[in-house]
Amino acid sequence: MPLSLTPALAAFVVVVIDPVATVAALKDPLATAAATKMVPRKYVGYVSRAIDVFDWKAPYHTYAIQFTSPVPADICMPVSPQAAPRLGGHQALRTTMPLPWAAAHQPSCMCSTVRVPVRLEDHSAATFLTPTDVMRHRRILADDMALLRRAGSADFDLCDLECDGLNLAHVSEEQDVDMAMEIQLPDTKIVVDLSYDLSELDELPDPSGFFEEKRQLQELVAKSISRKDECVVEISTEPVAVVEDVPVRLMDSQEAKPLTRIDPKTPYQWSRREHLSISGYLFNIGVLLSVVGEVAARTERLSAALMHMEEEGVKFLQRWSGTVPVRFG
Repeated sequence: MPLSLTPALAAFVVVVIDPVATVAALKDPLATAAATKMVPRKYVGYVSRAIDVFDWKAPYHTYAIQFTSPVPADICMPVSPQAAPRLGGHQALRTTMPLPWAAAHQPSCMCSTVRVPVRLEDHSAATFLTPTDVMRHRRILADDMALLRRAGSADFDLCDLECDGLNLAHVSEEQDVDMAMEIQLPDTKIVVDLSYDLSELDELPDPSGFFEEKRQLQELVAKSISRKDECVVEISTEPVAVVEDVPVRLMDSQEAKPLTRIDPKTPYQWSRREHLSISGYLFNIGVLLSVVGEVAARTERLSAALMHMEEEGVKFLQRWSGTVPVRFG
């Protein structure tokens, strides 16, 4: 029984989104409740790339899925058993076993980066693209993506940039800032469950439904983050009064009252936090002074050692040369 990490590269799989797992990192009950109401459908695609699979202790690994469609797109590759060549003369992609549907196509513009739960599974019954066609399809995808990007096609937006190893140099500086901010957010990439059993589907579904479900989840994530941002703003805009010798009106429109001057003869009551802060400062100063003292002591010992070496050197020269050399320094 050949076991491997699920999914195996180049394997055709049944894909179904797990909405609850996708938003779990947000720890937002409202987002979780909304995700629970979603009813995701099953789709088919093949695993084109392993993107992040090196952490064996991680709950998820990241892969790129190239979705399979029942209808041809503007830019796509037919898959056996359909033998009609693609426009431009490219022959159909070949699989290790025939797909169970009469017509199947690999649209170049329908791919997505997904997270998959880490587990070992038997892939002996899986259907794969042949090794030769895996490399051939990658080259064709790279050419097609470059064509779509130059043409400014709206279909290009359906592809995650990580799917085909695209160069991110074309991303604007503003997008770079957005991507840098997203790095600090919880991981909310789509989580999916996969199966090698293609017979689960009597008909090959339209993968555009996957991207609609993905859009809905992205809206849930955006709303959740927006709610948290609003909470942060509310906390940071609480009324603040500045201590001065004039009446101060608080931001919540409370009645302004003149502030009482502090009697300089009254002992100041130190808070516990102030005590700890001052103690910390004094401790750091003590450590610094001890380090300075140790450096000074070592410098003095080093100077004494050098003087001793100099004296021994003079004595050595006196014994062997019979002369009195000039003292150094």
